[in-house]
Amino acid sequence: MTLHELTILRTKLSNKVDSLETELKQTKKTYGAAFTKLIKRVKKLEETVKTSQARRKAKIVVSNDDEEDEDPSKQ
Repeated sequence: MTLHELTILRTKLSNKVDSLETELKQTKKTYGAAFTKLIKRVKKLEETVKTSQARRKAKIVVSNDDEEDEDPSKQ
């Protein structure tokens, strides 16, 4: 290969690298935003699960108290 051909090849490859870097930045930007949204949704769902579990535990405790109150009255 001649020097001229190598220079042309180097220019083409350099342009391709620049193009790929730009595409990568855009992809990271797009998926980064989506990733952030997913993280927020997961945290919100985790909070919902925690509150639901706390409510269930509270119901269990309340129902246990009710059963204890009913047992002496039956005797």
